[in-house]
Amino acid sequence: MQICVRLNQLKRQIRYKGNNNRDVFRNQFPSKKGRWQPFAKYSDIYEYTTEPLNFHRTGGRGPNGRIWNHKSGKGVKREFRWIDFNRTRFLDTSNIEDVYHERVAEFFFDKYSRTAKIALVINGINKRWIIACEDLEIDQIITTSCYIPDTPIFGLIGNAYPVGALVKDTIIHCLQSKVDADANLFRAAGTYGQIIDSTLDGKHVLIRGNDQRNHTVDKHCIATVGRVSNIEHDKERFTTFGQKARFGIKQRSGVWHKKRVHKLQPRTPVVINPKYMEKSNYYKMVLPYEDNLPKTSWTDWPQSYYDDRVKDI
Repeated sequence: MQICVRLNQLKRQIRYKGNNNRDVFRNQFPSKKGRWQPFAKYSDIYEYTTEPLNFHRTGGRGPNGRIWNHKSGKGVKREFRWIDFNRTRFLDTSNIEDVYHERVAEFFFDKYSRTAKIALVINGINKRWIIACEDLEIDQIITTSCYIPDTPIFGLIGNAYPVGALVKDTIIHCLQSKVDADANLFRAAGTYGQIIDSTLDGKHVLIRGNDQRNHTVDKHCIATVGRVSNIEHDKERFTTFGQKARFGIKQRSGVWHKKRVHKLQPRTPVVINPKYMEKSNYYKMVLPYEDNLPKTSWTDWPQSYYDDRVKDI
């Protein structure tokens, strides 16, 4: 009872202090409709698993139950599959010659959750989801190594190497921007990076992405050879309103039309002021009528006949 009385007192105090304070009050007491949940990393809630996890969607609403983003909706129910972006997780990094082998068990593609295909790889009791690259096949053995030889090598599709171990012009994806971190570059469908120069200063490698941006990373950063699968993703287009709604994008009014604020008037013709012209260069020629033409030949016409009809402007 005391708590209810105290809340009513707070409401009375805030009611006369402006809208900003009322917004603060509402943020402290979220809506009871259950449409919003606090955001948290899956690693803080679960242990790694290959089973599908719940994917909560806010529908564009904030903690107070009001719409914060008018362009996002609920969409279809989707399941999240946890991708392991650290290929060296089960690798003994203290032994530079250690190689970790895995077998590709299956592929999975969910267009509502991720643009690229994913692959389930297995090694004994360990299994995980990774980003599938182009030309990767089932039952293919892929390896992960952190050894950098003296002479650069040609990497195999699906294998992970340090970027300092690969030759120039090698196509890579799932690149680490920092050593011993998760890969955060070239993960979307059809993306890739190309090694441009591996001899900058002996410690870093220059990589250019398919968006023509350059990235400089440490030579010990791990990358996977190949291009991300589903390379035709950039050519896909939304065709219906329902298709956008299933992806969680709210519908628009329809086909885009050019907006005009007022009627476009035709441009006025160019006007040249005669006073800025040189009179000696412009003449007005007047042709005689047939009635006034002399009957004799034009060679017999007097000079005064021309002087009267040639005038300066």
